[in-house]
Amino acid sequence: MTYEQSLAAFAAYCQQHIKGDEKGEAQIFLDRLFVAFGYPDGIKGAAGVSEQRIRFTLDQKSTTRFADLVIPGRVLIEMKKRGENLQVHYAQAMSYWQNLVPNPRYMILCNFDEFWIYDMHYQASAPMGKVRLEHLAEGYGPLRFLFYEPQEPIFNKQLFDLVELTRAAAGRLSQVFTSLAEKRKVAPREQVQRFVLQCMLAMFAEDIGLLPRYTFTQIITDAEQDRGNVYDLLSLLFLAMNKPGKTLGGRFYGVDYFNGGLFRQIDVFPLSTEELRLLSEATSSDWSKIRPEIFGTIFEQSMEAGERHDYGAHYTSEDDIRRIVNPVIVRPWGERIAAARTESDLHDLHHALCRYQVLDPACGSGNFLYIAYRAMKTLERQIIARLTDLTGQPPTLTATVSVKQFHGIDINPFAVELAKVTLMIAKKLAIDELHTAEAALPLDDLDGNLIAGDALLIDWPAFDACIGNPPYLGAKRLKTERGVEYVNRVRALFPEVPGNADYCVYWFRKAHDLMPPGARAGLVGTNTIRQNYSRMGGLDYIADNGGTLYEAVASMPWSGEAAVHVSIAAWSKGQPPQTPRLWVDDGARGVEVPAINTSLSLKTDVSDAVVLECNTDPKRVFQGQTPGHDGFVLSKAQALEITRKDPNSGRVIFPYLTGDDLIGKPEARPSRYIIDFSSKDILEARTHSQAYKHIEERVLPDFEAKAKAEIEKNSAARAANPRAKLNKDHQGALQQWWLHFRTRPDLKRALQNLPR
Repeated sequence: MTYEQSLAAFAAYCQQHIKGDEKGEAQIFLDRLFVAFGYPDGIKGAAGVSEQRIRFTLDQKSTTRFADLVIPGRVLIEMKKRGENLQVHYAQAMSYWQNLVPNPRYMILCNFDEFWIYDMHYQASAPMGKVRLEHLAEGYGPLRFLFYEPQEPIFNKQLFDLVELTRAAAGRLSQVFTSLAEKRKVAPREQVQRFVLQCMLAMFAEDIGLLPRYTFTQIITDAEQDRGNVYDLLSLLFLAMNKPGKTLGGRFYGVDYFNGGLFRQIDVFPLSTEELRLLSEATSSDWSKIRPEIFGTIFEQSMEAGERHDYGAHYTSEDDIRRIVNPVIVRPWGERIAAARTESDLHDLHHALCRYQVLDPACGSGNFLYIAYRAMKTLERQIIARLTDLTGQPPTLTATVSVKQFHGIDINPFAVELAKVTLMIAKKLAIDELHTAEAALPLDDLDGNLIAGDALLIDWPAFDACIGNPPYLGAKRLKTERGVEYVNRVRALFPEVPGNADYCVYWFRKAHDLMPPGARAGLVGTNTIRQNYSRMGGLDYIADNGGTLYEAVASMPWSGEAAVHVSIAAWSKGQPPQTPRLWVDDGARGVEVPAINTSLSLKTDVSDAVVLECNTDPKRVFQGQTPGHDGFVLSKAQALEITRKDPNSGRVIFPYLTGDDLIGKPEARPSRYIIDFSSKDILEARTHSQAYKHIEERVLPDFEAKAKAEIEKNSAARAANPRAKLNKDHQGALQQWWLHFRTRPDLKRALQNLPR
């Protein structure tokens, strides 16, 4: 029997014999489903666990719930009775998924008539496929990972891939910006950015019910035939969106007041034929399906890419953001809600939730805040559902979770404006998804909540939870990237942070200092935060000053950047909300431990390690030589050519071995050579004519340029602050540019008397 035949037989059986009772028939349904997918023993043959116990911990006490079916690491299936709206039960299934270790790749919600399939590593917030039971035999593509020999699922990306839809819409809108700001230069970038954001919000608004349908689209459609009116019509629309009350007549009859934030200043520009075409294409997207949490990042990248069209390559996935939002916000609150027993307890919890303040001090375009807001609205809905079950009717609430509880800081002003729009849209989407009774308009004015500034140099608002992804920048690049004067200011504010600590460590330090008792924080950092100076300046400080690490990822690849590995730390100031859990194996395996050490390691805690005298007298461990410039390094062919022209140069050319050379195939090494004049003065170095000529052409110009730039930066720093500490590294290096940056004479002395 083919798969099509077995799945058709399964569907026919269910339609004839299964009534859709969640409690009584779910396991029969699932067992026969797996038989149809090729497992003779059904669920047992698939290594599935029926009624999987999932432990939730609150104040060191455990409660247990049961998921209908789990195949570890592969899929979670949650069944609901026939006719149930599956969207309503997404939050429950997500809470199960979050507490499974490891998290399954896929999640399925099913009400006996329809399967909703989620790829949790790609698009956790919306299904990637939906399959009706009666169409299962011919439409099983999204469920192919359930086969006895699993296959990659096939999703209808045109219908369900919201990432691609978002990327396309952001690309078109960014081209409008590029044309106005870069090609035609109609106004300063800030004014064009505001206009494009106003257009973006209008397109969202007409597709999610905040504007009358096709209000913005019709303006663009009409203008393609006659461009003369587009300026006036867009100006009038945006003015109507900024006027309190509804528009009572005319073309924009029924347009409601949005707010005094985004539309406080209106700058509309005459549009070219090409710009109108791009806006027309943008209006053809279904903006109700655009994902706001990634739109901002993709939009920013596409604006920066300009004509290169390589935008949207990297954005932080929802899956990765939830690694911070879940332990800091979702699980602690979810367990408090589950543990509440009385109507009074639930009302008290809701009141506390509506006062809970969340801060992202490196908010970018608001993706962390968006996910956190949606999560807290889902928590609020859980409280309302519990109250409704207890009392038999929906509760009367005096407050509601609001975007005004969310705060952000970022150094990029445009990113902050994007974040405001992202949260504005989030409010309406949450109302529709969770069926809350809030008024969608006016949108909240978030000018006081999200601000542009350097988070290390300005005051932070009070918070109960701090989340985010501070900038990645190593200590060695900090002065080069940000300047001497800036580094001096930061180090003056945080004098106890070692100078060799990574930039992100300052966010960990400031967050912990500002946390009130009982607050929680979760930040992403470079994976050096668990090592040496960065660990001492950040996680060691947290642990020594009332902080407790309760969930962490030792190291994992990060979706927001190419080829970047990060570490994640969640901590509390006071009692932790759960048994400590450390994620290892690139974040794939969670291990419950008695305590998480600041090295984020399952091995011995090294934070209190001391230097052993036997390792210092005599010294036996050294760092290898650091050339300081790639110009010293030669290929095998280059080394042979230089020594052929000048045999004397061979006396300063040596094999340059890496760890890969040492453990690789013997016949392949050495793969590189290096010019090393050791401690020779410049006159001695010149006697090796070809080697000297090689680095004179490749090394000296860079040293001269860097020294010149350093002098200019020092002058600017001294002008701003006569007492500023000046950086003279590059000027010093220029004095001996032909020598390696670190020649390691102590290493060479230790090697002199060794036979090999």
